[in-house]
Amino acid sequence: MKAICIYILLLLSNTVQSQPLILYKTEDVNRKYVLTRSYQDADGGNVSEVIIAETFSVHPSGIVCQVTMSNAYVFRTKIGTISSSHSTNGVVQNKMMFDCLRMDFRNGTKVLFNESMKDLSQVEPSKGNEGNLKIYRGQAAEQQRKKMGLGPPDETDK
Repeated sequence: MKAICIYILLLLSNTVQSQPLILYKTEDVNRKYVLTRSYQDADGGNVSEVIIAETFSVHPSGIVCQVTMSNAYVFRTKIGTISSSHSTNGVVQNKMMFDCLRMDFRNGTKVLFNESMKDLSQVEPSKGNEGNLKIYRGQAAEQQRKKMGLGPPDETDK
């Protein structure tokens, strides 16, 4: 029983009150997903993270949604409280790399993805950017630009 209580306390401390997540699906072949989040940690410091990864998946389970990201780079900035009068600021920055990164979020956590706010458990990354993003290249890009009444690009290859 104590182990379950400790796990729940750790889970709640790891799923601290946070702002909504923001998830982007990119065109980059190697790094397809960018997740950003900001929260206040148990020490009272403000933490901001940018996570760039190859894969992104969500697994709802009871009171949590587990997010799994592979080959993830985590860029973290923490602004803590100043502990002494000799400190100039309480900013700490870290860069980490994980083969497999798993994070637990409270069920009901909101995420901005594909131009809409939704529950994290409802995110389907494989459908990201479909319907709201069209990419034109080469001759098709020039035709679309003319169709929209736009002038030539500022920098053209000659």
